[in-house]
Amino acid sequence: ERFLEWALINKALYDSDDPDSVDLNAVVLQARELGISEVEKKTILEFQFDQMDHNKDDLLQKSEVDGILTHVPHEECLFGFIISSDANKDHVLDRTEWEEGFAHVESVAEDVLIP
Repeated sequence: ERFLEWALINKALYDSDDPDSVDLNAVVLQARELGISEVEKKTILEFQFDQMDHNKDDLLQKSEVDGILTHVPHEECLFGFIISSDANKDHVLDRTEWEEGFAHVESVAEDVLIP
């Protein structure tokens, strides 16, 4: 969830004509209060995938993933999450693995947090 919030902020800054004027706290608080719809979530994840996929081959290579990890400090669990999202164990993430990884996290969180 924290990575999704980070990606939401990244997208808000990218979409803005004046990134310095974006109230990042408001962006996150609104997402937390109102939630993020499945359509919004898919759009955010597609945007972040595209931002990470530097060579535009529709696969996230290790070097591309390493690049994003340097921008998200103190999120050691993100590395393990990304590794575990590689369903076919080919050492790259395609778009489906990327999106399904986040769908799995949400369903596990619901199972753990909702009695």
